[in-house]
Amino acid sequence: ALAEARRVLRPGGRLLICDTDWDNLVVNTADSERFQRLFAACCSTFVHAHLPPKLPGVLARGGLTLCDTRTVRMQSIGARTEGEFMHHWAFNIVPEKARGFGLSEDDVQAWLHEQTALEEEGAFFACIHRFFFLARKPHPAGAA
Repeated sequence: ALAEARRVLRPGGRLLICDTDWDNLVVNTADSERFQRLFAACCSTFVHAHLPPKLPGVLARGGLTLCDTRTVRMQSIGARTEGEFMHHWAFNIVPEKARGFGLSEDDVQAWLHEQTALEEEGAFFACIHRFFFLARKPHPAGAA
């Protein structure tokens, strides 16, 4: 994909990449063993669940110059806020991925019960960071 981006970009053209490194996920849970099973299920369908630390080198090897990086925190804290990504992840994506991965329904229901109780107490917490990388196709040597 980077080779194609480099091919179609004109000299000085920019490429913005957004990706998530799921290793920086933080959630409130009392059962870390169950969470590790659920986390493995969630990551099982990613092409690369930990790409951001590798992107600077990948971009350089692809002939693109890294210009800027930023992070955006995605979080849900306390009580339910409809439409928040992390809330949707905890209550919809985790159960769907866990079931698809073949985890027990007991694990799924225990997760949902715990997260619902935390939400009702105002203690729900889930946070992850998205990383943005701005790269540029260099001008040919000697070009203005």
